[in-house]
Amino acid sequence: MYKSGKFWVAAGALFVGLAFAGNTQADTVLPSEQRATETTQTSEDTSATKTPASASTSSSVNVDTSDLPDSSSTAVDSTSASASVVSDSVAVPDTGSQFTSSSASMSSSFVKSSLAATTSDASGSQSAAVTSATVSSVATSSSASSVTTATSESAVISSAVSDGYHDEGGDWVYYRAGKKLVGRQTIDTFAVYFDADGKQVKGDWRESDGKRAYYDGQEGRALTQTQAVNGVIYGFNQSGYQIKNDFGQTANRDTYYFDAQGHVVTGIQTIANKVYDFDEQGRMLKGIATSVDDKMMYFDDQTGVGQPADHPEFNPETEPVPDDNIKHNAAHDTTPADFDSMAGYLTADTWYRPTDILENGETWRESQPTEFRPLLATWWPTKQTQADYVNYMNHALDMSNASVSDADSEATLTAATDAIQAAVEHQITVRQSTAWLRELMAAFVVTQPQWNKTSEDVNDDHLQGGALTFENNGDTDANSDYRLMNRTPTNQTGERLYHIDDSLGGYELLLANDVDNSNPQVQAEQLNWLYYLMHFGDITADDPDANFDAIRIDAVDNVDADLLQLAAQYFRDAYGMATTDATSNKHLSILEDWSHNDPAYMQAHGNDQLTMDDYMHTQLIWSLTKPEAQRGTMARFMDFYLTNRANDDTESTAQPSYSFVRAHDSEVQTVIAEIVTKLHPEAGNGLMPTEEQMAEAFKIYNADQKKAVKTYTHYNMPSAYAMLLTNKDVIPRIYYGDLYTDDGQFMATKSPYFDAISAMLQARTKYVAGGQTMAVDQHDVLTSVRFGKGAMTASDLGNAETRTEGVGLIISNNPKLQLGQQDNVVLHMGLAHANQAFRAVVLTTATGLTIYNDDDAPIRYTDNRGDLIFNNHDVYGVLNPQVSGFLAMWVPTGAPANQDARSTASTNSSTDGSAYHSNAALDSQVIFESFSNFQAMPTSHDTYTNVVLANHADQLHDWGITSVQLAPQYRSSTDGTFLDAIIQNGYAFTDRYDLGFGTPTKYGDDTDLRNVIKALHANGMQVMADFVPDQLYTLPGKELVQVTRTNNMGEPDTHSDIQHILYVTSTRGGGEYQKQYGGEFLERLRALYPDLFTTRQISTGQTIDDSVKIKEWSAKYLNGTAIQGRGAGYVLRDNGTNAYYKVTANDGNVNLPKQLLGQPVMTGFYHEADGYHFETLSGTSAKDAFIMGDDGALYYFDDQGVMVTGKQRVHQDQYFFLPNGIALTDAFVQSADGQRQYYDKTGRLVINQYVTDHQANAFRVDADGNVVRNQALTVDGHEQYFGTNGVQAKAVLIRTDDKQARYYEANSGNLVKQQFILDTDGHWLYADAAGDLARGQITVGQDTLYFDDNNHQVKDDFVYDTNGVHYFNGTTGAEIKQDYAFHDGKWYYFDDLGRMVTGLQRINGEYRYFDANGVQLKGGTVTDPLTHQTYTFDAQTGVGTLVTI
Repeated sequence: MYKSGKFWVAAGALFVGLAFAGNTQADTVLPSEQRATETTQTSEDTSATKTPASASTSSSVNVDTSDLPDSSSTAVDSTSASASVVSDSVAVPDTGSQFTSSSASMSSSFVKSSLAATTSDASGSQSAAVTSATVSSVATSSSASSVTTATSESAVISSAVSDGYHDEGGDWVYYRAGKKLVGRQTIDTFAVYFDADGKQVKGDWRESDGKRAYYDGQEGRALTQTQAVNGVIYGFNQSGYQIKNDFGQTANRDTYYFDAQGHVVTGIQTIANKVYDFDEQGRMLKGIATSVDDKMMYFDDQTGVGQPADHPEFNPETEPVPDDNIKHNAAHDTTPADFDSMAGYLTADTWYRPTDILENGETWRESQPTEFRPLLATWWPTKQTQADYVNYMNHALDMSNASVSDADSEATLTAATDAIQAAVEHQITVRQSTAWLRELMAAFVVTQPQWNKTSEDVNDDHLQGGALTFENNGDTDANSDYRLMNRTPTNQTGERLYHIDDSLGGYELLLANDVDNSNPQVQAEQLNWLYYLMHFGDITADDPDANFDAIRIDAVDNVDADLLQLAAQYFRDAYGMATTDATSNKHLSILEDWSHNDPAYMQAHGNDQLTMDDYMHTQLIWSLTKPEAQRGTMARFMDFYLTNRANDDTESTAQPSYSFVRAHDSEVQTVIAEIVTKLHPEAGNGLMPTEEQMAEAFKIYNADQKKAVKTYTHYNMPSAYAMLLTNKDVIPRIYYGDLYTDDGQFMATKSPYFDAISAMLQARTKYVAGGQTMAVDQHDVLTSVRFGKGAMTASDLGNAETRTEGVGLIISNNPKLQLGQQDNVVLHMGLAHANQAFRAVVLTTATGLTIYNDDDAPIRYTDNRGDLIFNNHDVYGVLNPQVSGFLAMWVPTGAPANQDARSTASTNSSTDGSAYHSNAALDSQVIFESFSNFQAMPTSHDTYTNVVLANHADQLHDWGITSVQLAPQYRSSTDGTFLDAIIQNGYAFTDRYDLGFGTPTKYGDDTDLRNVIKALHANGMQVMADFVPDQLYTLPGKELVQVTRTNNMGEPDTHSDIQHILYVTSTRGGGEYQKQYGGEFLERLRALYPDLFTTRQISTGQTIDDSVKIKEWSAKYLNGTAIQGRGAGYVLRDNGTNAYYKVTANDGNVNLPKQLLGQPVMTGFYHEADGYHFETLSGTSAKDAFIMGDDGALYYFDDQGVMVTGKQRVHQDQYFFLPNGIALTDAFVQSADGQRQYYDKTGRLVINQYVTDHQANAFRVDADGNVVRNQALTVDGHEQYFGTNGVQAKAVLIRTDDKQARYYEANSGNLVKQQFILDTDGHWLYADAAGDLARGQITVGQDTLYFDDNNHQVKDDFVYDTNGVHYFNGTTGAEIKQDYAFHDGKWYYFDDLGRMVTGLQRINGEYRYFDANGVQLKGGTVTDPLTHQTYTFDAQTGVGTLVTI
């Protein structure tokens, strides 16, 4: 219960008496079989007649409400329909008259209550108060009026009470064996507490057995773990009791210690003889170094226990590497011929020719030129690698079960490796081969973190776990003057051109080997490939009828936008695009362009390809197909759009576009990945499943589609298609997987939505034309009308053709939709359709979606204004496998069987420079995306996609399909590095000119492809090729490239060890047909269209370069690649000098470990007068080098070879080294002035970034590297807040000094603005445009809402102010005006100002009576003792009847 303003006196604030009202739309009641019983009680039982003043906050009522004021709609909570109350002429009784109420004698039980609205005392008795009448109300006297209400037979309740929770007047109690539980109880495994009167405790402390517990405010469950209660941190054990003298943890493993009073401790503490550090809020600090009593201590990142950091943890003496065999194992020579290297550089897979071979493992002899041995059999970069080699080989060769470690001496390790060498050489003699050893060594290499993905920083900043950006290096052949990154439509010039959305586009480094589309030679090759696709029939079979007509450009926001201009210019030159609509519409090319900046870009560049209307796609998904709890409103269609369809009566004005519901890679693979991940957590993100995992997922997926309540798949697919197929100014693209199952053989199994979509496709051809209106009513029911050809508005009279065309839609996404008895949904079909019969095409029923043909469809008639009017019997919410809400499609009757509402394109010259125009002719197009990612591999030639599709070309024609988007026909890579390669869908390829030559792809061979193109052409459809210019998958040839680990946008990952290092990539190749066709058509293109070669491209300012025919791809044509599991150290370096090991033909350009040169080695730490030094396992002194010690700690030795301590700057980066030399990594350091800084896992100081600790708390560090604390901060345009301990506020409400409250989002920590928030306690909040949380009464949209002093939204409860009592519904929290509200088992009514009414009222022409507390009377009588007018009120509806005058 909530109050605002002055204390409310009911009699002085409410309308009391007879009010005039009419035409309400909310008087509804459930069918009789759903009604619950209203029970009247004696005055001694006040819970059922509790006044609003005594009611506590309650949840929505989840019952089948019997007591709705009228007949027909279902109310499951306090949400009410809107009502329109107007004055109705009635006689007003004399203001001095008194009403005496009596009841029919239906039961001996009765209730007496005062008619006057009053305040109530604790016992429920009421004192009368005289009020003056307002206009349209009658004052009642202070004493004599009364109402007597009879209890009907059906109202008798059994005295037996079932076990479980019961709501008694807003308080929860729990019955067991007929008795209320009291005290602490365990119910459903949760500890709860009931006071002595049985009321459950919520939001308060209670003590039991001498221990305190806090019971939360929502469920009343005892808190566990460490949590804040009213802003104070307390610890609770697993039993829910408060912790004292012990540690406690939060859900994210933040640790606190609670003293004897249960308070958190702070600062340095010694607990059980161990030292800990706690921050200002009591959080234990872990992974931090700080000075304690003038000594540096490090507090462990797991336990938080502090240890002094002033003594070295290493052995300060070097040890010799035994050299018994060093002369034999030395390299035969230092020439390239003696090493298997990568461009002269040694790698972890390098083999070399040793000086001698241990024949049969027994006798040394001179090696032969062909006898090579693994480098890692005789040399290792670190002792850890050497120890791992010993353990691995001992196991593989079945030599020893004993294991060694890097703590063992070099003598021990070398003895073990010598024994392994003898065993290996014996096996080579026996097997007469080293092939087995190559496999064994390759397997060992990938076990080492420096040579696998462990050191490549795998994370979610790239679809394949990480990206590598290529860089120029004089020692490689991978250099480029281009690699202009992120030159998307938004950023084509290198400067942001559009600001509709905040991104620069999609990922530059999207997948696999990323093609550098800014390179002029690559641009020329892309043009060559485009020409090949568009002339595929000509080139491969001298058959122009087998040529493609258009293209879909894949991943537009991931490539250089110059490609769009290049393709546009080619189509204009080759096909005459933009000369007439008729010409342009024969070549419908589309873009996969997700950015909301792209439509503006396309508009500015001549609309040469159709942009995606993602606004429509997004809203179809979120308002219709998501689970009910996640759905947006239907009203969002009126606010969020590319084209405004509220009154769309234009031609050639809107942006030419296409849209869709789902696609092969949108809303499908993410669902499958979700299922795979739930079934198999080990599958990671689920985008690289096994065939078995996919089959398992699809079994669930297909079954889920057939359910009314879906767990994974999409709701309301027919409704989404109804909108897509009837909306004006957009071309619909139909997805194969919505007509047929996504898996299984092609076109073999229909989806659950096949019949509905098929019927609506045919209806589109026959009826959809003309202007459009769209509206959403107060019940969030959307109506959409197309008027038919010849009518652009509702007032147009049209022509004879108009009369039999047009379509009307009614769509709701609310399965609980219940209209009032007098609510109407109106389709304004327009004057052209006045007094006309309409039939249903699809219509929601209680059990499903019925599809009708002309003969058996329900008929409805428009009135003389052309309106089709539906009431609550026609439109209502349902939940079934097809519809969650409501769907109906209506069309005129009497249309000719062969009617075609489509328009042909104009042959008049276009003069505005735009290739496409959004008009009736373009609207007549329908695109079919003819494949699913997941369709099964064919089992015979007849089941190949292209073969089946050719045989169904006539069916596509009958659906009205005008353009078919074929699957990417390229032969798929099978490298398994991403989903596309696993399912072989054609997007993962290495030879993009191979369209099924020789052996078929998943879709067929080249002949099948030509045949399907010809079959579609024969049926009047154009065919679209999938142009995929962004990536090439794993190529067979290896290259040496300099790389840096970056995110998908090419931004360096400064925390990675992969910074400007040499790396071996799989980037050379392209296949047989790349060699045959690459660059081969450039000369022809230059002769035909010379302007293509003289136009300067926007991103580079240069023309395309056709001087080179790209017959083989290599790294110089690429921007980068995905991490490939080589590891950061695969190309080997000297740990002491960081110099790469290499052997080249150039004299003196050799760097090898001393062992390979036959020189003795001493290794380890040693101390001299200037400090500690280190000798590497390769025999060099560490200078200006980081060294990983045997203990795994990181050390740095300066250019004099001396180990450093304290704060140091190394190569432009700042590091912090403890007094024992260990670099802080992934840890904080606190200085004497209290500042904290963070050093990342490489030891570098982090600046101007977010960092996280080991408990996943987020922090922000400033330009000096200091942790931001106790302040609000704007980061990248987003306001955020960091607490006194520096932890970022997330899912937290912060109250500012000026008494404002602000809420910060759970994931990003951004200040929430202008939206609703559901906090972690289940309360709704609202943040305004400034981010301030609402308090009091506000207006959001058209709704009046109320928020209490805690900023919590009031729902399903009353609020008092100086104007009266108001009620806010339980669903949206909107104030009820001119409507009924159902609360706590009782009905109330609120006037046009939202004030609760009392007394006799006339609403919608019917009498109703509300007592002094506003409760509607049902089943009783009211009599005026002066006029003797008596009214009887129906027990079910509450409608009053005048019985005496």
